[in-house]
Amino acid sequence: MAQDAIATIRALGLAQIDLFGLSMGGMVALEVLRQAPELVNRVVFAGTGPQSGPGLTQMTKTFIRGVLRGAITLVNPTSVLFFTKTDNGKQAAKEYQARLMLRSTGRDKPVAPNVLVAQLHAVKRWGQATPVTLGFAGPVLDLHGDSDAMVFPENTEALKRVLPQTQVQIYPDAGHGVVS
Repeated sequence: MAQDAIATIRALGLAQIDLFGLSMGGMVALEVLRQAPELVNRVVFAGTGPQSGPGLTQMTKTFIRGVLRGAITLVNPTSVLFFTKTDNGKQAAKEYQARLMLRSTGRDKPVAPNVLVAQLHAVKRWGQATPVTLGFAGPVLDLHGDSDAMVFPENTEALKRVLPQTQVQIYPDAGHGVVS
C-alpha cells in the first residue's frame, strides 16, 4: 500500500505532501515515511501505532469480539469498536452513524470478508515486526483516544520512540474513532 501511495504521489508530480493516516492508514503512512521521507512535509496520525506497537498483534481478537458484541446487542460494530460505552461515547457513535447515512449515492461498497481478513493479518504482521528507524524530521502530530481498544493509547509512546518530534494529543472519553 505504501508503494502504491508513493507511486501515486510521484505520478501526480507532487514534490511534497501533508499526510494523514488513521489506524491501518497510519501504518501505511509510517511505511511511506520509511521508504520516501522526502515526499512528506508533515504528518498527522490518528489511532495508529508503529511496528511492534503495544497490543497490535491482538487487534484481530478485539475486532472479532467487537463484531460479536455488536451482533448480539444489535448495535453497529463500528459503534462498539470506535466509541466508549459512556453516555458521551454513545452519543458520539449515534452522531457518527447518522453522518454515514447522509450520503446516499456514490458510497463505497462494503469491504469483502477476504479483504478484512487480509487487513487484520497485515496489522498482526506489523505488530510482530521489528521497529525501524525513520529518517523523517518534519512535524508529526499523533491523535489518540484514551480508551482506544483497537490500538492501545500506549502506542503514542511507541510512536515517539520512532519519531521523537511527535506531538501527542490524547482525547478523554474517546476510542478508536477519535477523529470520527
